[in-house]
This record gives sequence, C-alpha cells and structure tokens, in this order.
Amino acid sequence: MSAMLLDVRGLTKEFALADGRSLRAVEDVSFTIARGEIVGLVGESGSGKTTVGRALLRLVEPTAGRLVFDGSDLMALPPAELRRLRRRIAMVFQDPFASLNPRLTVGRIVAEPMEIHGLHPDRATRRAKVAALLEEVGLPADAATRYPHQFSGGQRQRIGIARALAAEAELIVADEPVSALDVSVQAQVLNLLAELQRRRGLAMLFISHDLEVVRHFCDRIVVMYAGRVVEQGPGASVVAAPAHPYTRALIAAVPLRDPTVRRARAPIAGEVPDPLSLPEGCVFRPRCAHAIAACAAARPALEAVAPDHLAACSNRDAWRAADPITSKGEEAR
Repeated sequence: MSAMLLDVRGLTKEFALADGRSLRAVEDVSFTIARGEIVGLVGESGSGKTTVGRALLRLVEPTAGRLVFDGSDLMALPPAELRRLRRRIAMVFQDPFASLNPRLTVGRIVAEPMEIHGLHPDRATRRAKVAALLEEVGLPADAATRYPHQFSGGQRQRIGIARALAAEAELIVADEPVSALDVSVQAQVLNLLAELQRRRGLAMLFISHDLEVVRHFCDRIVVMYAGRVVEQGPGASVVAAPAHPYTRALIAAVPLRDPTVRRARAPIAGEVPDPLSLPEGCVFRPRCAHAIAACAAARPALEAVAPDHLAACSNRDAWRAADPITSKGEEAR
C-alpha cells in the first residue's frame, strides 16, 4: 500500500460571472497528503482555501488539474465509481449549525452517510454504530433522539465530526472547523480531532486562517495567497524559517503571549487583491515591503529552499537577511 493518499496537481478553479467574465479563484495549486498526515492549508479570507477543499470532494468542479486519491484520478472516474470512493473522503464544515439539517434528529444525521453508501443495512446495527460514534466524539448516546438546535456550537461541531466518520472516511477535509466556536471550546474540538486522527490513523486537510493553530496541529503547512500557493513545507521549517514575506507577515499577526513584548515588525497591511484584477508578476507585490523590479516582471515559481520546503519569491535571500523571523522580543514567545 502506497504511503501517499492524495496527490493534487495543478488544481485550478474558475467561476463564470453573469457579465461574461471569469473569476479564477484557485490557480495551479499542488500538494500531497500522506496516510495519517495532517496538512494545514492557511491564508487570509479570500485566498481560495475553501474552494480547494470543496474541489477535492468535487463539491465544486475543478476547471483543470489532477486529483489522485489512493491511485484513482477523481477527475476521470465515472459517477458510480466516484460515488463509491467518496465515502473515503469526508468534510467537516465551518458552520456547525448551517451544515446540519434542522429537521432531522442527530441520529438520522449521523446515520445518513451509512444509508447513502449501503453500510450497516440492519437498523439495529446502524443505531448501535451511531451510538458508538456519538460516544467517540464525546456526546451521550441519547443525543441521537434530539435535534441540532438543542446543542451548543461545540456540540454541534462534534455531531458534524461524527457524521464525517460515519462512512469510515480515511481523509477528512476540515474547513475552518473551530473558527465559529468560542476560544475555550476551540481547544476541546482540536484535541478531539487530534485524538481521532491518532486513534483512526486519519489523514486530514486542515483549512484555517489561524497560523498559531496550524503550527501546533499540522505536520506540514501549505500557504495560499490570492488563489496561489506561495510556500509549503514541514510545519516546523515554515514557521521557524519562512521563505516568503507573506508567511512572515502571517506569523507577525499571531498575538504574543506576553503583552509587554514588542514585535520586530508590524503585521501585514492591506487586503488580498481583487481576483478580477490581480497585479502583474508576484501577486503579493503591492503589500510587500521588499518588492523589487523582478517581482513585477514575472510571477515567481515555487523553488526548493530546504528539504521538502518550497517558496515562490524573487527576492527571498535579501528580505530574509533584512527581516529575520526572530528577535529578542519574539524569542520570548
């Protein structure tokens, strides 16, 4: 059995607009996920993270690229085979209320993937499986008879996680799974996901805008900006030695634990550019304090900067020397 579970190559997604124009939300995104690995996909709102996650399940149809899951090209599979394979990939959505059908009991919600994929056809067996899943995510078995509105946000997200596990998925796409929750509850849900990942050997694509969460939770990090990957590599390497100024800016935006400590530089200013009018060359150039003429001339390609660590920056060596990741203040983290 191959150690590689998912191989994404050149993923591109364009949306047709009513005025005839085309909005390219994701362009030429490539990364891999090994069995049992957690990959963090990080970037600001509007960077294309959720579109990538939905494209992996073909909830939105990619415009171009290859999605190879356990040796099968998801883009080439006929509908019947895609349906069978889909049970091995599941999604945990950002909103733990809108993603649950308010008209169904929790038991029906969790059992639905089993029914769709023909698992545990005996009702008694299915009820027992639902009860076991609810217990596994920290909910009582009698929760099966209640409705989503009777639960808190954190409990509803646990229901969503149980549903994702119901068809025995091997890859979980977790789209901002804790961003809608209170801070105190976020840690509980993250700990639950980590425990489930270890116990079941799950692979996971963890989508987030919070680099502080990603750095502690993920094995590798993929950084997106304006629909493109600008850096990717092992989590420790990306955080300790970022090779793109955007990654460095995301790190600078993470609050420090000690309020008396000052940073070496201010967090990033400005916003992600309009995808209908992206700048020439490097798309991060208008917000980058280290841009040079070469940044406007051509879009930089992802290049190796360390083992398994890639970055797309035309002025990488110069800005890293002028703007190191750590300072005496930040070392106090």
